[in-house]
Amino acid sequence: MRRPRGRGAPRARGAETGSASVWLIALLMLAGCVLAAAFGIGAAVTARHRAEAAADLAALAAADRMLVDPTGACAAAARVATAQQSLLTSCVLHSDARLDAVDVAVQSSVRGALFAALPPAHGRARAGPLSTPDVVPAGLAALPAADRTSARLPARLPAGRSAIRSVAGRAAAPAA
Repeated sequence: MRRPRGRGAPRARGAETGSASVWLIALLMLAGCVLAAAFGIGAAVTARHRAEAAADLAALAAADRMLVDPTGACAAAARVATAQQSLLTSCVLHSDARLDAVDVAVQSSVRGALFAALPPAHGRARAGPLSTPDVVPAGLAALPAADRTSARLPARLPAGRSAIRSVAGRAAAPAA
């Protein structure tokens, strides 16, 4: 038997009709938010790594320049930080008989228009000391022990020698 068109009992439609589209849109929006958060975290971590690398390079440049021209050490650090797309925020030279070192702080902004609201990343580094009483660099080995604490390293070390110190505080092995 046929039902008449237009008249008769309407089909029973549940309250759930069309809800799959709403759930799909909500799921896609959630996935987009999670993806944007992941990109934001990645951008922040990248900016922090860039700031730390810029601080390391700026501290090394300032320490290198401090041997030749202590007044230009912070200017050298600023040039290196600018070349690394960072801003030098602090440069402190420590120069006395026991410690020749430079402390540098830089900041690097997070790249990307989506992440402009994130604060800049900060990096700090220290280069030095160039010599300690228990580790005598090759350039100072010829001096009497009394003069070693106040003498400065020569601008160039003899070939095959290194005055670089490791993080643990022990002298790095000389280059062969």
